[in-house]
Amino acid sequence: MSKIANFENIIFNEHLGNNRDDLPSFGTEFVGDTSRLASFTIENPPVDNGYMLISLWGVDENAHKVELNGVNLLASGNFAYQIGRHKTSNWVVPFDAGILRQGNNTFQMKRSTIDGDNFHLYTAIVHWKEEVQFSKRPRANVFQRVFGG
Repeated sequence: MSKIANFENIIFNEHLGNNRDDLPSFGTEFVGDTSRLASFTIENPPVDNGYMLISLWGVDENAHKVELNGVNLLASGNFAYQIGRHKTSNWVVPFDAGILRQGNNTFQMKRSTIDGDNFHLYTAIVHWKEEVQFSKRPRANVFQRVFGG
């Protein structure tokens, strides 16, 4: 078996918070304390550790939950993050092997209600490696594919 890298780009454009008018909308939809539950499919068995890139705006705290298949990836606190009102934040969140699975997977962000933070969630990009089996037969060249030769 060989390994290849793969990713899923999930677009949210959601405003998480307790006050719709706390932030300018910038085209986001106010959703309250929880983002929508996003699903994506992995065709081949995922292997090794992976990571997520999460694009946010206006995050004041890092106590929120980032859940991949129901596992809170921020529980360990070991991730690179930026916080600050009215600033763009790009979080790099690593995760261990075994969290992703072949088939359906889910991602969701849940706002911590303790601090009253309001922020925008724009995108989440999930990166992983997966096992694939390449054919022993060489791939047909362009001429062979076009003319069947």
